[in-house]
Amino acid sequence: MPAETIKIEKNKLTKRHILRWALIGLFIRFIFMPFLFLGPDIFYINYFPFKAVTGGAWDPYLFLEQAFPGQAHYDYYYPPVPFIIHSIFMLPFTFFLPNLNNLFGVFGEWKFILDGSTAHFAKLLGDYDLFRTLFIFKIPYLLFDFAAGWLILKLLNSDAKKSLFAYKLWMFNPFLLHACYGLGQMDITVVFFMLAAIYCIKLDKKYLAMVLLSLGFLTKTFFLILVPLAILILGRSFRERLKLFGAFIVTACVFIVPFYLSSNVINKALLLAPSGVPLLKRALFFLGYSAIALPLFFLKKGKIELDLVISSFAASLLLFYSFYSLTTRYFVLVTPLLLYLVVKNRKLWFYIAIFSIALLELGIAATWQQGELLASLNPEFFSGLPKTDAFINLFFNLKYVHQFMYRLFVFSSVAMVIHLLAVNRKYFNFPFLGAMKNDKA
Repeated sequence: MPAETIKIEKNKLTKRHILRWALIGLFIRFIFMPFLFLGPDIFYINYFPFKAVTGGAWDPYLFLEQAFPGQAHYDYYYPPVPFIIHSIFMLPFTFFLPNLNNLFGVFGEWKFILDGSTAHFAKLLGDYDLFRTLFIFKIPYLLFDFAAGWLILKLLNSDAKKSLFAYKLWMFNPFLLHACYGLGQMDITVVFFMLAAIYCIKLDKKYLAMVLLSLGFLTKTFFLILVPLAILILGRSFRERLKLFGAFIVTACVFIVPFYLSSNVINKALLLAPSGVPLLKRALFFLGYSAIALPLFFLKKGKIELDLVISSFAASLLLFYSFYSLTTRYFVLVTPLLLYLVVKNRKLWFYIAIFSIALLELGIAATWQQGELLASLNPEFFSGLPKTDAFINLFFNLKYVHQFMYRLFVFSSVAMVIHLLAVNRKYFNFPFLGAMKNDKA
């Protein structure tokens, strides 16, 4: 058989496998979408886009200030990009959800005045097409999810076997399924912007990459830690780095300024960050982040190495989780980077195994993230189920279990960061090391 024919047959086989695993992944997501949610977040995310589409409240920050004065805990919304995205999707959603106005009427009263648990919201909203609403509200997640999967394939397209393996892992990603289709969080949106930016870097479209990174920052503010690393890698001169930073800032201003001129409470959304972090942890993060960033000033000349970009991003995020905020939904952002790295270097599987064990106990075994997720089916029954932590506490002191798991995650994260720095040292050209070699000679 001619080589060209063999290549065509392999491509057909690969596409068939991709489609098969995409359908399997879609089936799993369809099972989760109509039933699972936690607390008010998925409704809170969509409440303000609904007000914008149906009532013309285009500025969620001003709307909050005027509609619920004195409610200090609810005087902010997310940065502008999620609001714009969900407002666009809300336009067709209103046609498929005729009870949405009544649902949000009940939701608004409880969220901003009385508040309540997942069981409360499940019971209160059960008469307003709750299952259909949950399913439709998660459709944007589904689109960004499969777009992210496609980008993973494109980033690894030089090796069909590895790209397909990474795609399979993405379809079964437990952190993604739990955060987006279980908790109802929108972290997949920022994952898409990050992967799209990395793909643009692969295509040597640096300024478009900075635009996408800016959109990621305007979705989740902690995403900002990736921006200096990208600028250092993409810009090989001070002038070029300044222009790249300019592309980031201009994009941010295009979205921020209109809201800021309308209501200055926009700054609260942009300044939201994990609070109460001890000084020692902040110092350790700064030291680790500096160890990642400083070598980037000594990059060798030549093409931009995608492995270096992904390793730098992954290392900085692991440090952020270790010293600032360790949650399963934030961890979703680093999972596609870890998939990329692990299929190219099997030695990294050791770290992935430890991450998974630690996070499954710390995040998913928590008392408020298990049976309560199914409260839409029967609020009293599922909210009252015993949780994994309760069983663990029968045999071990739960406080020490959590401390051990957290330290396990931190030590394994730091070890992986060191590993990545060592693997990527070939991309750097340190002048002082050259001088040391000459002195020895």
